[in-house]
Amino acid sequence: MDQKNEQKAPLRIKDLAELKRCIRPGTELVATSHSKHPALVGLVRVVTEVQTNAYYSCLLYTSDAAD
Repeated sequence: MDQKNEQKAPLRIKDLAELKRCIRPGTELVATSHSKHPALVGLVRVVTEVQTNAYYSCLLYTSDAAD
């Protein structure tokens, strides 16, 4: 069974505690809405490092890059 070929179901994170439980290195985060910065919607970030009080991520690609 090849894990890369499997489709992962997206999670709907409701609060900070749930985010802390779910986040792991390699997790992809996608902004689906943002009330103050609409330019951030569609950005895909990949978590690179997780600490107890923070996580670090890098930009994977944007939805505009596919054009």
